[in-house]
Amino acid sequence: MGATHVVNDLSTDDTIGLLTEMVMGMHVPTYLMTFYRINASNVKNRIRIGSIKAKGMGYYHSFGHTKDYLVAPMNSMSFNAFNMMAGDSVQDCFVIGWKNNLVFNVMKIADGSNKAYQADHPGIIIHTGNTYVEGDIMTIDFEMSAKNLDPFGVFSMKWLKDNNRKGLAMGYVFRRYKINLKTEEITFHDILAPELNSNGFPIINPTIQGKKHCYTYITEMFFQINKTAVLKIDHCNDNAITRWEEQGVYVSEPYFIDNPESEVEDDGLIVVSVFDEKIGLNRFLMIDAHTMKPVSDTKLPIRLPMTLHAQFFPKASSAGLSQAPVFI
Repeated sequence: MGATHVVNDLSTDDTIGLLTEMVMGMHVPTYLMTFYRINASNVKNRIRIGSIKAKGMGYYHSFGHTKDYLVAPMNSMSFNAFNMMAGDSVQDCFVIGWKNNLVFNVMKIADGSNKAYQADHPGIIIHTGNTYVEGDIMTIDFEMSAKNLDPFGVFSMKWLKDNNRKGLAMGYVFRRYKINLKTEEITFHDILAPELNSNGFPIINPTIQGKKHCYTYITEMFFQINKTAVLKIDHCNDNAITRWEEQGVYVSEPYFIDNPESEVEDDGLIVVSVFDEKIGLNRFLMIDAHTMKPVSDTKLPIRLPMTLHAQFFPKASSAGLSQAPVFI
């Protein structure tokens, strides 16, 4: 098991990831949550940063990071890999343990030392927004399920195939935590908490990662009214929201492209692929991150219904991609 979202080390530009190691003993396995780095000079070699002893094979989709710290959440959910190897569907291998409270493991990148911070409530974290530290306070944003409901109900094929489908109560929130690294006190507040369906894929200007930020961009997925949207949350102005939305259009994961000639945080483009059910094809949008209005709208010759993740490559890669920017 490993986190879907790897990150760039803000000091070296190495890739940093998180995985579970299962070490077999005489009778029972030992589980370790291990942060590792990969250097471009040898992409086949994982270099251990540090490991955290875990109770089992936990499920984690993403993690927080700053220049100095990595944050690995232990969710109220684990994964039964043995059942998966026996042939069960992946969705049936998730084990939700809503009696297990969240634990935030904060690891120092420099020496791999770790300290666990115990929350007094459960939760299932999916995507991580920005993380930053001011004094003794670490601030970290999460898209997460906060109620004892099916966090993956939106992927039910029975529900998706129902043309009259209704909204799903999923208990999703976009939540900001503050962890006092000295006193171990944990506080939080919910920035978004829709009654039905979810908000997901929080992104920021990547040049702000690990620093205090004003803006988060996040996808709103209101399937019961056939509408998705991209929201801009202004944390420096009482979480005021500006949005781009269009009826009958389904948004995939957006990506922020910074204007390299500007130091203004929201000077850049939100690029995103959307499926337009009115024409049965995809469109590729470039949205001004400041005004949240489209500046480019291109119809694509393909039908690609809403996807989960996306990535932007600004230049050619070793895989032989063209010199033009590539969005996948």
